Amino acid sequence: MSYKDAIDYLELHTNLGVKPGLERIEWLVDAMGRPDRCAPAIQVTGTNGKTTVARTVAQILQECGFRTGTYTSPHLERINERIALDCEPISDDAFSGAFEDVLPFAELMKNKIGESATYFELVTAMAFAAFADAPVSVQILEVGMGGAWDATNVAEAQVAAFTSVSLDHTDYLGDTVEAIAAEKAGIISPGSTVVIGYMPQGSVAAIESRATARGAASVLKAGTDFEIVDRAVAHGGQVISLQTPLSHYSDLYLPLYGEHQALNASVAVAVAEAAVGGELESELLCLALEKVQSPGRIEVVGHSPLVVLDGAHNPSGAASLMSAIRESFLFDRLVLVIGILEGKDVDGIASALAPEADIAIATQAAEGHVVPADVIAQAIAAHGNGLVEVCEDLSRAVELAFEVASADDLILVAGSLYLVGEARSQLVSG
Repeated sequence: MSYKDAIDYLELHTNLGVKPGLERIEWLVDAMGRPDRCAPAIQVTGTNGKTTVARTVAQILQECGFRTGTYTSPHLERINERIALDCEPISDDAFSGAFEDVLPFAELMKNKIGESATYFELVTAMAFAAFADAPVSVQILEVGMGGAWDATNVAEAQVAAFTSVSLDHTDYLGDTVEAIAAEKAGIISPGSTVVIGYMPQGSVAAIESRATARGAASVLKAGTDFEIVDRAVAHGGQVISLQTPLSHYSDLYLPLYGEHQALNASVAVAVAEAAVGGELESELLCLALEKVQSPGRIEVVGHSPLVVLDGAHNPSGAASLMSAIRESFLFDRLVLVIGILEGKDVDGIASALAPEADIAIATQAAEGHVVPADVIAQAIAAHGNGLVEVCEDLSRAVELAFEVASADDLILVAGSLYLVGEARSQLVSG
């Protein structure tokens, strides 16, 4: 079956949306012979920072000699990005092969239990198949949403990492950070190591309570068991030093911008130590962090004017983004190109971004259920004092940003990973 056939089949399942429960993915991996158990697993959940932490852990473990399989979502430009072997997206042929491994069982499941797997469940099963075929020596799995009923949870991870917790997906996860944390804590397995990043104490307590109830072997907390002890802005990123339960690591160059990315790196290092069961070699850690990439997360894709892409899609992510922009770059005016998906906190995102924008262009991604550009424009106008334009076509909105920006300005495309993916195709890949 061709790569296009695989994509077409998967896209037929996008309209199934979110269907909580592990029944379908459990049936699928059981029928496939449990490829999810092909190697020890690490799960990464949280409101923001999951993809970056997962990729950073993978880079560290690869440098330590592991063959890594990394599963992240969503993708920016090509679905292959979701499934990586040794930190590189799998090829089209490998993607097609993984799909062929899953397809007969997905069709059999329809006949046996009368239900179709969702898009996310199918791609998750494909990741497990690809990792088993490789084979990998460790799986790093980013949770799609929540915890207990996320498809990645069938793998029963030995390390459960929590990056951050703030309000997002409240229709599914709860309307308080404590409720969301408790739901995400459903990934904790008996005997596992739990790594908790920087978050409100109520969220930490909810995760710790679940860890105790599930019989976790240990809990490591940011600010108590590991922390950033020094951080300085550097060209192309920052230099950090951090303390963990096992060691002190100094002067590590991280080619990512913002304090939040330093905090994400500290979580990743604590996770990697837990995975290897000991201290990391400083030289290997330095090499690993220097190689970390996180496309679409404060990613510089142009100069004169500076062009930055960031998929911040909730108020906390938008606030971290603006803090990093102010800290990391020198520029005259900020030209904001913004699009947001339905179900997101438009007013909250606008309140974080609009006050900094001298010019804002409200737009829409071509894919997904989007908030109309004029609605976004109203929210931006309510929270900012700059000029606000409406341009529904993203490609034209980006062109307009270049028309109004001078060489010393900064163009920021933000509000949705889907929007950023489309803009990236236009600015980088196109």
